Amino acid sequence: PYCFSFRVDNTPPTFTVLEPTLEGVSACPSQPIKILFDDLSGIDPISILMVVQGNLYDIDSDELELLGDTLVFTPAEPFDEDLVNYTLVSVADGVGNLIGESPLTSWFWVDLTSPEVLATYPEDGEALPGGIDCISVFVYDDLTDIDLTTASFKITYAAPETVTYEFTYDDSVIYYDD
Repeated sequence: PYCFSFRVDNTPPTFTVLEPTLEGVSACPSQPIKILFDDLSGIDPISILMVVQGNLYDIDSDELELLGDTLVFTPAEPFDEDLVNYTLVSVADGVGNLIGESPLTSWFWVDLTSPEVLATYPEDGEALPGGIDCISVFVYDDLTDIDLTTASFKITYAAPETVTYEFTYDDSVIYYDD
């Protein structure tokens, strides 16, 4: 007897955004957009259409490439510090199963400005007559929260000899470890 098998595939691809975080923030002006596809029949590259900042891209665009099962958009010019909107308009698998209407619309912020130190106590360069009871640093960022785990402080004591103390952040406390 003659035997053969076949598979019926009527399921469109699924996807996961790898980067940037959906509705997140990136400090990278050339932040790529990476989308991982999952489909037994593979992805039809010709079916891919993507809009980024109002511009339409297809697989023949220099900015868009399919690397295995991952779609990568890399901007030709760095993004400005602003909101970046993008939409995956169309994608189908190797047998033509199309993901529904505009399967992905999202955005992310490009934040290229460092947090700003608004005030300190004591003020920069101030000479104090005695010991230090309190040190305050007021930091502000327009777009994001401040990640205190990246904060570090140096205090240099200059009399009678120069001594530098380094402080780090741990579990909501700034501490000195000698």
